[in-house]
Amino acid sequence: YSNIKKRLKEKIIEQLFSNLHSRVYRLLNKCGPLDIKNIMDVCMIPNKDCSKILNQLFKSNFIEIQELHIKGSPQFFFKVTSDFKSSSLL
Repeated sequence: YSNIKKRLKEKIIEQLFSNLHSRVYRLLNKCGPLDIKNIMDVCMIPNKDCSKILNQLFKSNFIEIQELHIKGSPQFFFKVTSDFKSSSLL
């Protein structure tokens, strides 16, 4: 059942946005919290496009941002929203 839910979420994101959005969502769903550099490297998306994709997914409540202070400076990690029902699009 959970596998069907994952695939459905990916298809909804792909229909609402694009295949790239779905690729980023799949990566975060599989790997857990990642920073933007890791997302860009694995998905092979330029910084400008990756930032835009992450922003759109965040605004739609598909992903969350987690701020961690590492060596005194803030670093931002992105992860899949735990409660999909909270999405403003559904």
